[in-house]
Order: sequence, then C-alpha cells, then structure tokens
Amino acid sequence: MFFEDGASVGVLLHAKNTRSLSNNLTNKRKKFAEKNKDLGCVIDEVDVDGVKVQFLRTPDNRYRSFYVVRNDCHLVASSISLVRRFIESSAGSRSLAKNLEFRYARQQMPLSRDDTVFVFVPSKFLYRLLGPHYQIELSRRNRSITDMQIFELAMLAGRNEGFDVSETAQLIESGFLPEQFGGRPDGSVLSRNADFWVDSVRGRRGFFVPISDVEINGVTQQEIEWYGKRREFLSNNLSQLDAMFVGLKRFEHKNNIERIVYDARIAPFGQEKYRWLFSMLGPPISQQIKGSPNDIVSFQASLNGGAISRRIGDHQVFGAIQNEIQVSKDIKPTSFFRTLDLFRNAPGYVVSWPRAGYLDWLPKLGGNPDPQGFTYSKMLGLWRLQWDDFAAISFDQDRLQDFRDHVEIVQSDRAAQLRVRIGDVANSKLKNWVNTSNYRRSWETSIANTRLLNMMSQQFNLSPQEAQKTVEDLLDVDLVCSLGGEYELTDFANRAIWKSTAWPDFSDPVLPDQYDSPLLKWFRGFELELLQSESQFVVHGFLDIERSGGSNLPSFDLFKGFGKMFGGDAQKPKKESSEPIRR
Repeated sequence: MFFEDGASVGVLLHAKNTRSLSNNLTNKRKKFAEKNKDLGCVIDEVDVDGVKVQFLRTPDNRYRSFYVVRNDCHLVASSISLVRRFIESSAGSRSLAKNLEFRYARQQMPLSRDDTVFVFVPSKFLYRLLGPHYQIELSRRNRSITDMQIFELAMLAGRNEGFDVSETAQLIESGFLPEQFGGRPDGSVLSRNADFWVDSVRGRRGFFVPISDVEINGVTQQEIEWYGKRREFLSNNLSQLDAMFVGLKRFEHKNNIERIVYDARIAPFGQEKYRWLFSMLGPPISQQIKGSPNDIVSFQASLNGGAISRRIGDHQVFGAIQNEIQVSKDIKPTSFFRTLDLFRNAPGYVVSWPRAGYLDWLPKLGGNPDPQGFTYSKMLGLWRLQWDDFAAISFDQDRLQDFRDHVEIVQSDRAAQLRVRIGDVANSKLKNWVNTSNYRRSWETSIANTRLLNMMSQQFNLSPQEAQKTVEDLLDVDLVCSLGGEYELTDFANRAIWKSTAWPDFSDPVLPDQYDSPLLKWFRGFELELLQSESQFVVHGFLDIERSGGSNLPSFDLFKGFGKMFGGDAQKPKKESSEPIRR
C-alpha cells in the first residue's frame, strides 16, 4: 500500500474539549521526544501558510509527526503537504464536504447506514497516484534502494576476492561496480550509518519522507521516456478513473461468528485491454440457479457471446464443487499429471441455462443424447446431460443426475452479473485439500529462504550467522518460516546449513495431523455479487469470520462496531439489516 515508499498519512480528531485534548497530546509528544532524545528526537515549530505547526522529528526521519489544531479539529500527520491541505480546507478552500464525488458517495451510502467503516477514494487521489510526480519519485526511490543493495553485494564480492574496499570509487576501480554507478537525477547521496542506509534527500531506508513532500525540480530525458510508456500503458488499461468507495458493516451472525457486510464501487483495471472479456458479460439478472444442497463452493454468471461469438445469446452459467472431496496428506510436489488427475476427480459440475452456450464448443459433446438426456465424450472422459432448457457437464454421471433432482430457479434480492459463494471450508471435506495445498506452498517458501541463506554463505564466503544478518539487512526484512518454525543450523556433509524446525521428513513428507491453514482458522464463509455499470463495478457481499482458534486477526477496537462482540458485558450490535448500495 506504498506505506514504506512514503505515503502521506494523517489522523484527524474532532475534539469535544479542544484545550484538554491539545494539552494531552502536547504533553505526550514532549514525553515521547524526551524518551527518544538519544535518537536525536526533538520538537520544533514550523510555519505553514502563517499557521504555527508542531513538528516532532528525528534526523533520519524514523519519527516524523506534525501536529496542528484548527478550531476543534486536531490533525496528526506524517506529511507537511497534508498539513497544508488541512489548513486550506479549514479556511474553506476545496473542503471534502464541497467535493461532488464525495457528496455523491454519501448519497449512495448515507450516514443512516451506520457503517462500521466507510472508505472514500476520490478520482483526484488516483490521478495523483498515477501522475508524473508520484511515479517518477517512486521510481527514484526504488533506484535508491537498488543502489544500496548493489553496493552491499559489490562490497561483499570484493572482500571475498581479497580486496579491502568500502568506497564507491574503489569498487568501480576494482571492477565490482560499473563506471556510471551512483549518478541519480536529483543529486541525492547515499551514506551508511551504523546498521542502516540514509538517502540525503529522503532519509533513512524504510522511513522515507512522504512522496508528496519531495520537490521535483527537473527530470531527465530517460525519465520522460519511461513515464511516457507508463502513461500509455495506464491509458490503455484505465480509460477513466472514477471515485471509489466502500462501506463495511459488522454484525453478530450465529454460533460465535461475525459477519462483515460490504458494499463497494470499484474501477475495473484493464477494461480496454480486456474489452473482449468484459463484453462476454450478459445483462444483470435477478434470477439464480439453486443447485444441490451439497455444494460448498459455487459461482454463476450472466454471459453472452460478446466479441467472441455473436451466435451465443444471453444465458447463465452455474458451476459448483461439492462437499465430497477426499485428499491424501501426501505433500510431495505436484506434477502436471497429478494436478490433471485431481481436476478430473474433483466433485464438480457446470450448468448452462436456458441454452447450452459455450458448452456446445466442447468436442464430442454436441451429438444426440440418449433417452435419459446423456452424452459422453471418450476423448475428455466427460458426461453431458440435457433436459428442458438446461445443459450440464461433469466427469461423474451420477452427479449430474443428482443436480437434475435438486435444480431450482429462485429470485434474488439484487440484480447481478456474477455471483460467488464459498461455504465453511474448515468444517467440510475440502479441509484436507486446502491444508495440503497451503502446507505444500508454505514448505516451498520456507525452503526458498534457507536456499538464499545457504547461497549467500557459499557465494560470499560468509558464516551462516553473517549470511542471515546480511540477507535481512539487504532486503530490510526479518526472515520468518512460513510454517511457523524457527530457522536453525544443522550439520550436513561437514557443513553447517540452515533448516527449519517445522519441516517434515523429506523422505516421506506428509501433512502433520495438527496442521491448520491460517486461512481456515478464521474463514467461515464468503459471498460476492457483482454488477458492471458504465465505468465501475458495483460489489455487494459478506465475509464470515470466527476470531477464536488463534486466528490473531486485528480487532479494530478503534472503530465503532469493532469492539468486543461476544461474551463479557459488551453490548452486542444489532442483527444484520444491511441496506444495499443504491444503484
């Protein structure tokens, strides 16, 4: 979300007692500065458009906090440009309340909805994000960090070759850096300070000055050409940027489950490039296909031939995976044929109504059905069932018969072009499949970390401990085992190498009995409805969450409606009565 790249972030407080809040915040900031004076933390006063603003800072920008009060509104922000806009707005210049996009968003999602969280992203914000100032400065920051990493690697390579070099000129002269290394368009200089790097224009790595606070006084021809290509790409994929807004509301649902209901208007990316795909969406429909009660995952869409085939008219496609799959706990890497076999054995089916539509394109399935309505393709091993206005396909003939016994057309509360539903997978027979897939991927990720550590030791002649510190400094991260284990050293062929305490036996790897995918610890259901408007997608749905079981999800106690929901003396929110977004 660009936070480490230099986002402008602020918190606005509307005080009931301005003097009390001001004294409280000021005293806390003074105590914080005193506590961190060894880092050079001080509090200054700066003038912004004639207004005195308190500025808490450290020389390396690790701490950077402006505090300003206007009337009963208190702003604490990381960016002086954000402070300037706040002062302008308080004087009546371009306030949010006068913004037509915001007023429209509030008309669609009024305060009467009592949303727990309301998110508004104006089009001007998006244009600034993709504009030349932000994109060029972001590119310069990426180059600055890349230069830091290249310098570190060059110095390690030099020392491994017996050269005691630590200056840029020495590394260039010794052939470890290219001659043009270090030249940056803004003239910024990199320096190493103890355990971290500092950019003379942007500050300490990981705590760069907000992009909006950095002035760009000139650009190179190379940057002009680079941004020109980027602008062309964006214009081809985002022909129009409209304001986006999201409303989230939280309810107590059932069985210690909370439900997050969401309504949103979001801009589709790549609408021009993928116009052929968007053209396949049919008209909004208020009818749904209701399949078997055994369906655990399902989707349905309103489709037509679009730009692909004018012969295919409007129809609905419904697909489902049923709660029957049984997967072994074998976590050996998958091959193409194993994946294909899993796909063929998946307990799923696809249905088209009121006509076959794209199903007619499948080879050897367009022939005449038998008296029961079945057609079989030996080439694909696939069954097809036709009756009334329905056409369904599956690798299992009995599954199609079961669907025919349960199929029903029902009315929906809202018109939509796409619907997705995922049930409680954690308490289904799909659990083993999800756990196995997640464990296999997490294991591969954990192995990749140790491969990097072992490679650094071998490539630059570092001790294992030095390799770990070097990698973490180089990437500005803490290496964490994705399986929840700890990285430790083990002896292999008279050499110390890294491994994780959570790894399974390589000779016969199986899924541990107590392993649960992090997703399944909290995920209890999901629904989504999508409707395409002129330039946006209107989205409605919900997410069911269970916070017990060690999910470690944030409680968002700061926000109304995100406090303690179950148990204790906390007042429980009202039951769900969400008002959908107006069309």
